[in-house]
Amino acid sequence: MTVREFARVCLVACVLVSSRAAAADDATLFRLFLKDGGSLVSYGEVARVDDRVVFSMPTSAGPNPALHLVNIPADRVDWDRTDRYAASARSGRYLETQAENDYTALSNQISASLNDVTLTDDPARRLAIVEDARKTLAEWPSTHYNYREADIRQLSRGRDRVADGRPDTAPTISRAAAASLRVCRRLAHDQGLW
Repeated sequence: MTVREFARVCLVACVLVSSRAAAADDATLFRLFLKDGGSLVSYGEVARVDDRVVFSMPTSAGPNPALHLVNIPADRVDWDRTDRYAASARSGRYLETQAENDYTALSNQISASLNDVTLTDDPARRLAIVEDARKTLAEWPSTHYNYREADIRQLSRGRDRVADGRPDTAPTISRAAAASLRVCRRLAHDQGLW
C-alpha cells in the first residue's frame, strides 16, 4: 500500500470514527458477502477506496458497540450479493424511520395542489398543476422504496374515476377536489390532452 492509499484509508477511518458518536443509535448494520462464502458485518455503510474496502465492524452488542476498523481487498467481496443486501437494508431503515413522514408530506403536497387548482382562474395554470401532481404521484414510489405504492396507484385511479364522473368508486376526497379534477379533465379534454 502506498503512502497515498494509506492516507486515504486513514481519512476514511477518521470520518467513520467521528460519525460513530453522532449516529450511534441510527446506524444500519450491513453485510459484506465474501466470494469464499463467508460474510462480515459493517456498522454503517462501507467505503470503497481504490482496490480496498474499509468499514467499521462491531465487536460487541448494544446501542454503542465497540468497533474495529477493517480494511480488506475489494476483489474478495461478492459485490452483486452485497449490493442487493445493502439496498434491502437501506429500504428497511427507510421504512422504519422516514417513510411515513415522507408519505404525509406527499399527501399534503397533493392536497395543496388540488386546493391550488380550485383557487386558480387560469385554465392553463390549472392544467399545469394537475399534470405536476400526476407526475409527482407517478414518480414517488420508485424514489421512496415503493412505500405505499398500492395506495398511490389507488389515489391515481381515484383521481381518474372522479374525473370520469364515477366518484362512488373512488377513494373519499373532498367535493372541492372532485370538482377541481372534473374542471381539469374538461380543460385537458378541450385541449386534446385527455
